[in-house]
Amino acid sequence: LTTAGVAMNSIDTIAIDAKENYIFLLSGRSAYCFQEKDDASFESFGSDVLPISMAAEAAAVYGDTLYVVENRILHACEFEIADNPSGGSGKVLHVFTPVLQQNLAKLRSASAFSNNPTQCTGVFADEQYVYCLLSEHALSAATPSASPLYALGQLVRYKYTSESPSTPFIDEVKTPLPATV
Repeated sequence: LTTAGVAMNSIDTIAIDAKENYIFLLSGRSAYCFQEKDDASFESFGSDVLPISMAAEAAAVYGDTLYVVENRILHACEFEIADNPSGGSGKVLHVFTPVLQQNLAKLRSASAFSNNPTQCTGVFADEQYVYCLLSEHALSAATPSASPLYALGQLVRYKYTSESPSTPFIDEVKTPLPATV
C-alpha cells in the first residue's frame, strides 16, 4: 500500500463497506479509497483531504456516506468516486464537506470525572443507523484516596437522514454497557 501513498504504520483507522467492497484507510486528515474487484485485486481511487481538523478516531462507511469521529464529533460526509477531472485515466475520490455534525456526549459529566475523556472506539453503519461505541475509564489511582478506578461504555445509535438537514441525526438511543469498578 505504500505505492498508493500511505504506509501501513501511518493508518489511524479503517472503514469498510462490504456491500460495495470499498475500503477507506484514514491517515491524519487524508482518506484513501480502494475497491476490491471480482478478481480479488484492488483498484485505487487516490485520496482526498477530510473536512476535519484532526486525525479520525473511528470511521464507518455505508452507501455514499463516510462517517468519521474526531474529538467527540460525529461527521457524516458524502463522497463520490468520479471521473478524473484532470482528464487522466481512472476515477478519483472526492469527499464533500460534512452534511452534518453531531456532538457525542461525555459519559460522566460530574466535575470529579472531568480529567477522564470519553472516547469513541468504534463507529458502525447500516442502511438506517449509525452506531458509536463510547468508552471512558480511570485505570490508575495515584493514591488510595484518589478517584475510584472504573471503566464504562455506551453504545449510542442515531438514525441518519440526509433529507432533513435541520435534524439529520434523529432517534438517539443510548445503551449502557456493563461497568467495572
